[in-house]
Amino acid sequence: MVIQRNFRKYVEHRDWAWFMLVQKTRPLIGLVNVEEELRVLEEQANEAYGHYQEQLSTKAQLEQENVDLATELTDMKSKLMAEQGDLVGAQERLAKLSAQKADLEAQLDEGRAHLERTERERAQLAEGKKGAEREKEAVKREVQVSAMEHSAHLHCASRISQISILLSPIP
Repeated sequence: MVIQRNFRKYVEHRDWAWFMLVQKTRPLIGLVNVEEELRVLEEQANEAYGHYQEQLSTKAQLEQENVDLATELTDMKSKLMAEQGDLVGAQERLAKLSAQKADLEAQLDEGRAHLERTERERAQLAEGKKGAEREKEAVKREVQVSAMEHSAHLHCASRISQISILLSPIP
């Protein structure tokens, strides 16, 4: 029934110009425009090629950075090895300086002990000097007292001799 109805419509309209135009263009309706498809594909290819070129340039840049980093790493390793060598030398110098410091501290302790002994001896000598000065002053006083007594005794003797001269008979 559907087929008969469609056939009747075809028979009625087949002589009309617009129907012929539709019948001739109907197979072209579903066709793809090849030029448009080529243009779209070319744009996609250009875009993909642009991404590819960008990735190639990024890859080249990253490879250059890797080379630079490898060079820098090598430089740092050599610098580290040199510094470790310097560190060994510094540790040796530190050990020598520590030994010298210990020796100097021992000498300082000896010097301090010697200084303390010398200070004690000086204090003892100063005490002995003060004692000797006191003794000297005492002896000096005794000498002065003896001299006074002696002079007094001489004075008395001279007086006695004067008195005895005076008392003696006059001849």
